[in-house]
Amino acid sequence: MAENLETKTTHYESWIRQEGVPVIEGYGVDVAQVALGPWPRRGGRGAFVQLRGMEGVTGMEVVEIPPGKALEPDRHLYEKVFYVVEGLGSTEVWQQGQSKRFFEWGPGSLFAPPLNCWHRLINGGRQRALLAAVSNAPMIMDLFHNSDFIFNCPYQFQDRYAGEENYFAIGQKRYTVGRGNYWDTNFIADVATASIDSHEWKAAGGGFTGFEIAGNVLVGHLVEWPVGKYHKAHYHGAGAVLFILKSEGYTIMWPNELGIHPYQDGHGDQVVRVDWKPGTAFGPPSGWFHQHFNTGREQARQLALRNGSKRHKMGFYVAAQKRDGGVFISIKEGGTLIEYEDEDPEIRRIYEAEIRKKGVALDMPPLAARRAGKRNYSAALLGDRPRSIPPHPHGQPTPLVGVAADELFQIADHMAGVVGNVRPQAPVSFHGDFRLDDQLQPSLVIADQIERHHRRAGAQRQTHRPARRRDALAEQEGLDFPLFQIIPQDKNDLVSF
Repeated sequence: MAENLETKTTHYESWIRQEGVPVIEGYGVDVAQVALGPWPRRGGRGAFVQLRGMEGVTGMEVVEIPPGKALEPDRHLYEKVFYVVEGLGSTEVWQQGQSKRFFEWGPGSLFAPPLNCWHRLINGGRQRALLAAVSNAPMIMDLFHNSDFIFNCPYQFQDRYAGEENYFAIGQKRYTVGRGNYWDTNFIADVATASIDSHEWKAAGGGFTGFEIAGNVLVGHLVEWPVGKYHKAHYHGAGAVLFILKSEGYTIMWPNELGIHPYQDGHGDQVVRVDWKPGTAFGPPSGWFHQHFNTGREQARQLALRNGSKRHKMGFYVAAQKRDGGVFISIKEGGTLIEYEDEDPEIRRIYEAEIRKKGVALDMPPLAARRAGKRNYSAALLGDRPRSIPPHPHGQPTPLVGVAADELFQIADHMAGVVGNVRPQAPVSFHGDFRLDDQLQPSLVIADQIERHHRRAGAQRQTHRPARRRDALAEQEGLDFPLFQIIPQDKNDLVSF
């Protein structure tokens, strides 16, 4: 019988089914409650977890070691980071021709066996040991589609691990890269109590520390934020797995194609909510805005395991957040983060109602004042012109007067889900009826107006292909491409987006 290639699964998906343990799917799970099954190859009990946001970039397993027992020795050509959910134990690590190294772990410990090193996990306590592990096995397995090679390759990555005696000691090197704080360590004794550096870019009063571990591209970070506060929404690529360590709350997620105001623009039914407490694990899909809300009475803390090493960068991960460190940078500046003053007003209203039910006081910074005309101008750009902006007489454009540059960028975001892709360094100069302010930088003008003017002027266009959402909007509204243009002082250098 011929193979049906339309229904054929990936190598990784086939492999986890062949392992014979349960496979759990969803947006999120309670790790301690995951249903486990016998896992003969590993010598314990376990399960695989396929979160909605992994998308073939990362995989997750939960493994249980009985009291006084050990798992079978294992090695593989993919990276894996372990987080200890329950129990006490130790790990031994070795390579052919090297002495074994041992280190102990307990609840909250985090470690990563060096790539393709033999390792064995031992339960040294009287209760079960439960560990969750995130790996990049899907990418590696789907690339080679040969399990024998992945589990039996003898190559030793001496650049990652050469038997160093203090390899699994807690690292002492902390440093800053761009807007982020980072820590080089191959072992964390307890992620629930580890020191986190102050960091206000993603949350008012919050903290963030990324960690580089075992020479991996698969690394992670720890974040925390206070009672009565929530994170700023942002998006990045697939594969991040988030573990809640402290407090309770919820996370909302929505595709960035819906723009930054999902409720206001009538897409509230497409916003996904995951409620969480300590032990919850979940993952946002690629390119989905997600925002974390603390509704509990203690400071919230979260562990994220993800790609994004600062020392060993991967192009697809950087591209998914528009630029390196894009999750710390406002969408108005070319990043992927929504500032509090730009977010959908319904988001804060919902949060206030949630914490009021629990007797928790709101402790968010006040929002910057928004100009009342923003929505009217947005409607005008979309073709639904309010009375305050009359139709164009004789096909000529109506000047947009008195609109600040930041408002215009918010209008662009409302229409196309894209803000600030182009930020000219020189003051923007508009021509004829298109002038807003000779010194206003940057500014936006409706595409069909600018197109008409510059066809007459014979100006040369430089056009970048609009994103899919902008294509759809342009088609819907009957506009010519591009939707917006910024004209630098050199009128022959017309930038489109």
